[in-house]
Amino acid sequence: EIDQLWPGLTETLFHNPAELHIPGGEPFAEFARRLAAVISEIVDRHRQETVICVSHGCATRMILCLALGMDWRYFWNIRQDNTAVNIIEYQTRRSLVTLVNDTGHLTGADRAERYI
Repeated sequence: EIDQLWPGLTETLFHNPAELHIPGGEPFAEFARRLAAVISEIVDRHRQETVICVSHGCATRMILCLALGMDWRYFWNIRQDNTAVNIIEYQTRRSLVTLVNDTGHLTGADRAERYI
């Protein structure tokens, strides 16, 4: 249905997300700027604290791209399973991604302790 209404949109989404603009939606570049601003605000407000953020896979992928300094064209190269845990440590001059797409908590409650 999407391909019928907006030819090429799905192709752009999966092969060139930086050029994506969903009709009536937020441009991809604006989405990235908004997420970067929110993450920056959270980091500034909670220095030396642990913060948990819950989000959809799309936002999580973008946050990881921003943390890693990755070009958006690699957005889909980051796997994000449902309920996956990612850990990003925001330091003074850089961010350090220490865990990506971990779903170990789904196999046993005892593994959840490692996130605390």
